[in-house]
Amino acid sequence: MSVVLSWGTLSRIRVVGVAHLAQSKTKRLDDDDWTGTLRMVVRITKQRTTGAWVKRRAVEAAGLLLLLVGVAALFLPAPGLLTIAAGLAVLSTQYVWAERLLHPLKARAYRLAAEGVRSWPRVAFGAISALVMVAIGILWGIGLSVPHWWPVADNLWLVGGWATGVTIIASGSLALALITYSYMRFRPSLALVPGGVVTPLRSRGR
Repeated sequence: MSVVLSWGTLSRIRVVGVAHLAQSKTKRLDDDDWTGTLRMVVRITKQRTTGAWVKRRAVEAAGLLLLLVGVAALFLPAPGLLTIAAGLAVLSTQYVWAERLLHPLKARAYRLAAEGVRSWPRVAFGAISALVMVAIGILWGIGLSVPHWWPVADNLWLVGGWATGVTIIASGSLALALITYSYMRFRPSLALVPGGVVTPLRSRGR
């Protein structure tokens, strides 16, 4: 009788041992799942953080580039403030100070752009000046021979070659693009009245 009880006890111990082992494996699997989930969350967080950092730096670079181009465009026969306003508009998505500066400068840029295309002589002067700059850039890159009247050293004639020429061409193209934008955006519809005076009839909807 005692032997039977011993075997029964051993059987119960075996069942309990198997159950305990299964429970341990299940707990270990649960721990592994939790650890894997945590690692995945950390990885996704790092990816999002890196993406946000890259996006922020790209926005900053684009905004600063537009600001620099806009400052240079102030010396062109075109409304350079529009480019500065565009740079501030890009930076305003990241910085409050840019948003504060944007609204008054944008209003001034629009006003000056509208003034620049108010009359045909102004439009013609700006467009012709921009085209002349492009032509000068092309001639600069081609490299004309030094004229006899050049007062300084020959190596200072059209210095820089195509590097300078491309810069001048790009500046003229930018000026022409700004003038075209201003004309399409702000130029009122015109009609000739008696006496040959050009007067605006209505403004286009913005």
